[in-house]
Amino acid sequence: MFHGTEVPAAIARARSRLLQFQHNPAKHRRHALKVLIKFKMLELQRIEHDALQAWFGGSDYFIQIAQIDHSQLPSEVLNSLLKELEQAQALAIRGNWILNQ
Repeated sequence: MFHGTEVPAAIARARSRLLQFQHNPAKHRRHALKVLIKFKMLELQRIEHDALQAWFGGSDYFIQIAQIDHSQLPSEVLNSLLKELEQAQALAIRGNWILNQ
């Protein structure tokens, strides 16, 4: 719940973020991929890396988005995204397991 003075600040932050995404579509696409991975982790709570790789690589949507901005293999893109999500403490990597946090 927002209180009177917090609303304008919240709207300003949201507009600023939208402008950042407009000016940097690659950042927005990367963010979208991370969000979709996080939703998968919320659903499963834990998954083996190979199974997550199969899910990611089996989606035409993920592959198309990943190829727009990256010359890497889909597995390399996924590993990079997982590393960023781990640094943000959105998930943990324990051996071959990816764990939701």
